[in-house]
Amino acid sequence: GDDLKQQLQQQEEQAAAAAAAAAAVVAAAAGTVTAAPITTPPDPSTSQFLECSSQSTTHKDNNQLPSLLLEAIKKGDDLKLSLQEFEDAAQRVSNSDKLDLKKALAMLNQFNAGNPTNNRDKLSKVIMLLSGRPIVYVDKSIGTDNQPDKVKFVQNNVALQIIKIGHDKQATNTVNIGMYAWVISNVWKAFPVMGNLFLHRFYETCPYLLPRNVSQNLGQSEEEFYKAMGYRITSEACEKQDNYVTRMGAAAQLYGLVVALMAKYKISLSDVRPCDRFLRSILDFPTPKSITDILDHKPLLKIFGDRCLEDIPNPRLRNLKEKTLSYRFQMIHIPGNTGKGGSLDSDAFRRALLQYRNTFRAYAPRDSPHYGSVTM
Repeated sequence: GDDLKQQLQQQEEQAAAAAAAAAAVVAAAAGTVTAAPITTPPDPSTSQFLECSSQSTTHKDNNQLPSLLLEAIKKGDDLKLSLQEFEDAAQRVSNSDKLDLKKALAMLNQFNAGNPTNNRDKLSKVIMLLSGRPIVYVDKSIGTDNQPDKVKFVQNNVALQIIKIGHDKQATNTVNIGMYAWVISNVWKAFPVMGNLFLHRFYETCPYLLPRNVSQNLGQSEEEFYKAMGYRITSEACEKQDNYVTRMGAAAQLYGLVVALMAKYKISLSDVRPCDRFLRSILDFPTPKSITDILDHKPLLKIFGDRCLEDIPNPRLRNLKEKTLSYRFQMIHIPGNTGKGGSLDSDAFRRALLQYRNTFRAYAPRDSPHYGSVTM
């Protein structure tokens, strides 16, 4: 029973990266996903934007949204509320301390994909600051002195800046986004409290990752609406849509890589499956049943698992894998008893399949989408 539950958990983790990567498609389609009647932002000229932001238009009420989106809205709001203490802590930190700590955190902008030694050094300094130990910046020792408000200020700003810098640089093709995914996963693993902070900043940057179909609320101005969608707004201009969509795609790519890296640490993000369902509903894709394939040839686990098509030299196997890319499934290896093939192995393998299916059904009720999904 425990082994079965562990296998099911592994299936969810393996599907996580693919579903999160699909979120990039949602982000790229942001202009068509929104429920608002305006599909393009105001022209970034002062007069037009200010005129637009002063209006208030009535759109969908939240009670009319599908339950999946309502759950996402509630999750996002609850997450933001639970992290309010970090915002409050910043108000209690002196301006001089804020300035010093922000100077120290400037190293977050200095990660370089071509310099692993530099990256490890910068990561160790980030971890030192988060641990309450001081670091030296321009001949000055800067740290939190283990004061709770300073620690929370640093934690909040690390999450805020890494997400912003990571996807901004990716959007301008100046950095390998995997580098910042590596930083996030290492910091998250070392400090679990950072997990929700990273997620909050991800959802704040790209609400479609939650997934959240942003619609304009009653009494909400156009300016507030575009901010809720993730547009960057200044006093004079609204971000151009091309730049906005590019940033959304970069944020989704970064998020997908983080999901894949965190799965290695057995940390699964529960938000990935709703995102997958949301993507399928928007693009009118059928929702697939979970499938378990049981093999007696162990090398196939690797071939149909995490290997890219380009890494499979055998044309027949490569063609076979290509046909399976449209499906989501997990694979389990059950070896035969004799190891010599023939009817004895076939019978033993079939008995093992039947035993596994019966065990699987004992844990999956008949009304579960997993019931009866073991293929033979």
